Amino acid sequence: MRPGTLHLKDGFLKAKSAVILSWFVLFAAWAFSSHAFAGEAAIDLKNTAHIEYSQGVICIPNVTYSVVPGYRSLTMSLFVPTQAKGPCPIVIFVHGGGWMIDPGLGESLTGSDTLSKLAARGYLVARPSYRLSSEAKFPAALKDIKAAVQWLKSNAKTYNADPSRVAIWGASAGGTLAALAGASCKVKEFEAASANQGPPGLTAVTLDPNATSCVQAVIDWYGRSIFLPWIHNHCRVP
Repeated sequence: MRPGTLHLKDGFLKAKSAVILSWFVLFAAWAFSSHAFAGEAAIDLKNTAHIEYSQGVICIPNVTYSVVPGYRSLTMSLFVPTQAKGPCPIVIFVHGGGWMIDPGLGESLTGSDTLSKLAARGYLVARPSYRLSSEAKFPAALKDIKAAVQWLKSNAKTYNADPSRVAIWGASAGGTLAALAGASCKVKEFEAASANQGPPGLTAVTLDPNATSCVQAVIDWYGRSIFLPWIHNHCRVP
């Protein structure tokens, strides 16, 4: 599937999250051609800090997925459907914020409430952080998101997930990153080959060398796809 840009009107952005969630689930079900298998997530909940939601969904916060020397460790929140049959498809949500801020899980439209409801439908849902524009220049953020894809594929078995069915979904700046991640499958210049060379003994970051950053579906919510007019208007280009 080729990534596209979906331009949403202001009125639609105010739609109820249940309606948006239903649309997303229908799209993802079609994109993945989903089929379920019996399985269990190999998580020790007694020794894993987590937040419990309804319908057997838990959120595991601050899971380290990448360590880039000279920068903060990159983490993600994982919404795990502990009662779902699996392996479950993986959905990665990339937050917006103009590449300058991380609005956090308190967002009304794409916050923890929406992500946990999506997980309850039988998806492993991940919300990774990434390096912002004040921390590193492009393509750092894109490399971080692609590293998150690789980490999730490498650790899919732990969370009863299917590494062959991965969708990436982003809003605003995150939509642009999601589209770029989908369009840059196996493009070496954007791969995060050295993004996980952390301190010796770091066990939180484990990658399967055969895991790629390629995805099977892209959902781009109002992400910028044409930059020249924006550059002309904001950077005083003659």
